Amino acid sequence: METKAFESMTIGIENEREVTGIAASMGVIDAGADMIHKGAFVKTIQERMDRIRHLWQHDMHQPPTAAIIELREVGKAELPKAMKEKYPDVKGGLLVKRRYLETERANEILAGLKSEPPALREMSIGYDPIKWDMEELNSGDMKGMLIRNLREIRLWDTSDVVYGMNEVTDANVKSALPFKDTGVLDEGTEWAAPVLSDFTDEDFDDLADAEKQRITAHFAWTSHNPPQAFEDMKIPHHKPSKTGVGPAIWYGVSQAMKVLADVPAKDRKSVFEHLVKHFEQYEQEPPEYKQVNLIWTIDDLLGQDLADMPDVFEQLKVLAETLRAEPQPEPVFDPQLVLTQKMNMQRELEMRKRRLSLVSL
Repeated sequence: METKAFESMTIGIENEREVTGIAASMGVIDAGADMIHKGAFVKTIQERMDRIRHLWQHDMHQPPTAAIIELREVGKAELPKAMKEKYPDVKGGLLVKRRYLETERANEILAGLKSEPPALREMSIGYDPIKWDMEELNSGDMKGMLIRNLREIRLWDTSDVVYGMNEVTDANVKSALPFKDTGVLDEGTEWAAPVLSDFTDEDFDDLADAEKQRITAHFAWTSHNPPQAFEDMKIPHHKPSKTGVGPAIWYGVSQAMKVLADVPAKDRKSVFEHLVKHFEQYEQEPPEYKQVNLIWTIDDLLGQDLADMPDVFEQLKVLAETLRAEPQPEPVFDPQLVLTQKMNMQRELEMRKRRLSLVSL
């Protein structure tokens, strides 16, 4: 599931608890290089309205914060005046009217929406892209930029959020980059980590934002969008190009899957899903998410100070190397045993920490 945030542009509040606002804009290129087109939400609303929820920060592990009363696409004429003035190219939006529940969290959100100035200004949608295509812009300030046209979306939720990742909100956040199908090269194609000169002959600081975002499409994660430095972009796996976006390279994709621990924990699953789509392009079997997640957990443990517990450190190293080993005809480990070993080592680590704290008293 992908997420995309927008300035919420509240239209009105009725009966103290019913809030109407625009949850998504259409016809505007966002900081993720996506444009939602009119009609993208029509099918999902018609077919699965009863499955769409209103949440806080897309947290599906917690109850909804509001009941959705109305959800529909609206044209430009129904958009708030402030939104049309701020984004003159906007073509329409997704209107959501919701009634906040009588819960502590919902009351907090409602207070943030009602405050003056509003303490909460953004909403986000959780969705799967169903129909989309790529387009390289050939005119204007964004000439040369590769964008994704979202033609049909499967909507999962609308959410109130603190910060988003969209030009219509705050683009300056860590984020997983969307998958873009730009073709693939033969599996045997050689791979080397790219450098700035592979993409441009200019200094990075001299590049326009559109050019920086073109370059980010060769990667799977960036600490800023658009990036502030070439080093902001991580997990490269496309052939570098000085125009457009180069095709994916299998060796780059397979290597990228092995270094996902370098990505912040909150973004790892999104980057994993991005790379899985490239595995599918090559008709390769991706690793199990549970397995790579276990590797990340071990890597996080190895990053702690275990100098006083060398035996635990060595066991973790061996376990990580075993998990990273190339697949064998027969399994080289029992997943349940691996999980048990991990839990035992964590338990031993906690017990030793307690003993150390008792000694220091």
